[in-house]
Amino acid sequence: MPFVYFLICRGRRNHDVRVLRLVPSVMEGAAVVTFAHHHDSESQAGTTCASTKRIVALSAQSRLLLTATSIGLATLLSVARTLEPSPLGRGTHTQLRLPSCAFVVLFGRPCPACGMTTAWAYVVRGELAAGFRANASGAISGLLALVIVPWWLGCAAAGRWLLWKPGNIAAVTTTVTLVLVALAQWGWRLLVG
Repeated sequence: MPFVYFLICRGRRNHDVRVLRLVPSVMEGAAVVTFAHHHDSESQAGTTCASTKRIVALSAQSRLLLTATSIGLATLLSVARTLEPSPLGRGTHTQLRLPSCAFVVLFGRPCPACGMTTAWAYVVRGELAAGFRANASGAISGLLALVIVPWWLGCAAAGRWLLWKPGNIAAVTTTVTLVLVALAQWGWRLLVG
């Protein structure tokens, strides 16, 4: 379904206007819009466009996924706000009637995920230092959630990526970083006791 956009291109005279035909195609779940020059008059034939933008329109499925993920993260942040952070730095999740950590029960030591809920409860209150003490990886993921919710909702509403399009490398790097931070803090806790 081709459609026509009017795009202002900054050329030599800084006021050239080009009529471009944008043709949607599919790439990684998004409608990628490519530019094909279309001249409607003789006056445009001599202009050159110094820069054009590639617009990536999100598919309806991608927009729905961004919205659902944002609502899910916002729900987790809201639940974290209702919890009172445990002064022990872990165990806040038991307020949700969840069982105590099996690792703590069996070995008497915290697991790498101990303190994640507590960290989120501190982060949503703006107590970042306490959140990092409870679980640094949890504090980082809580901060990421606070940024992702409005960003992804904005992207879903706009129908395109705003600011930048995260790729697989960003997702893998973030996940690996969170795991390494959790393991490093856990190792430190085991050594220090």
